[in-house]
Amino acid sequence: MENLLFFDNSVTFFRSGLKIIISFIEEEFDEDDGDGWIKL
Repeated sequence: MENLLFFDNSVTFFRSGLKIIISFIEEEFDEDDGDGWIKL
């Protein structure tokens, strides 16, 4: 059971981290009109 709980927390952490990364990329993309992708 403990392993399952740890896995569930990892998935939640991964999803929240992914949302932050995606929003950051979208902001860079909006500011640079496409040049942000090259910088990444």
